[in-house]
Amino acid sequence: TTLFRSVANIYESLGDENNMMISLQTGYDITGDETMRQKMEAVEAERARIQAEEEAVLAEEAERAAVEEAHSEALKALYDQFELQDLDKVKEMLRTDEYMDLVDEVVGDNSFYYGTRTDDGKRAGKGIAVYRDGYFYYGDFANDQRSGTGILMRAVYSDASAIGSFVYNGEWSNDKPNGSGMCTSNFYKDKVSASGLTKQVVTGTYTDGLENGSMTLQ
Repeated sequence: TTLFRSVANIYESLGDENNMMISLQTGYDITGDETMRQKMEAVEAERARIQAEEEAVLAEEAERAAVEEAHSEALKALYDQFELQDLDKVKEMLRTDEYMDLVDEVVGDNSFYYGTRTDDGKRAGKGIAVYRDGYFYYGDFANDQRSGTGILMRAVYSDASAIGSFVYNGEWSNDKPNGSGMCTSNFYKDKVSASGLTKQVVTGTYTDGLENGSMTLQ
């Protein structure tokens, strides 16, 4: 018994689990030593635990990859419509369940992105991203931030809201509107005052997302 246990211990110290298990099995078959059987069962249980963890990780990675692929396909479809400058079509798409569900998956300051990246994975060049509260941005990125020119759009609001869509089209830096830009707010005619206002257009200069200086209202 001592011999088989010693041989098994040597293999264990060498990290050779397979031969350790062979030694334990041989020793148990010959001697019936219960400590060897218990040792084998413990090793087999640990192997099963590790395998289950690895399978769970692989399943999680596969699920994450499938979700990312679905996000990319949805954002690419929007990207193509932005490229065609068909903003009405974009608004129509944003009001479908597919894109409202996509917005619901955005948590906190995270965002989903489709577009070009640098070799180290940073957002750069032209792309499209979805942010919380239903805001979609199409335009230029640099160093993982919105930078250059781009369009920020929201087309879904609560049923009680009079606004139907919001669009900012202009210059960006530091991930915010900075420079010349135009904000267009469209309202549902049956939800506004007797004035019949259905569109409001504000143009001017923006600093860190806020109006700065004289603005023109149409």
